[in-house]
Amino acid sequence: GATSRLNTKDEVFGGYHVPKNTVMIIAISTLHQLPEIWGPTATEFDPKRWLDPSLIKNVTNFNYLPFLAGTRACIGNKVALTEFKILLSMLIRNFVFKPIEGFHIKRRIVPMNKPDPYLRLSVTKVEN
Repeated sequence: GATSRLNTKDEVFGGYHVPKNTVMIIAISTLHQLPEIWGPTATEFDPKRWLDPSLIKNVTNFNYLPFLAGTRACIGNKVALTEFKILLSMLIRNFVFKPIEGFHIKRRIVPMNKPDPYLRLSVTKVEN
């Protein structure tokens, strides 16, 4: 996905002069795959990257925009994140997830990145 913003004053971004009133397009999917932020495996599906404190310190509201930011941010972002945390905690508490041996994920670029083919997991219910 992408979003646009109007530059309100003359600025220099990445060594390029951008005049006032220039419409800038922010490619969010590209931003979310920059190796200088996300590390050398930025283009790979790796949920464990969120467990690396040295990587997480680089993540800000300016370079991680799943719901955008500021006045144009998604109004449902807090509800969505809360629902996701509840669902994830219930899944982790009740099931064990393991990748199927020999399954490799390829990246497919569409408006929203997703694995291709879909992620295949072995799911086992936790016995209480």
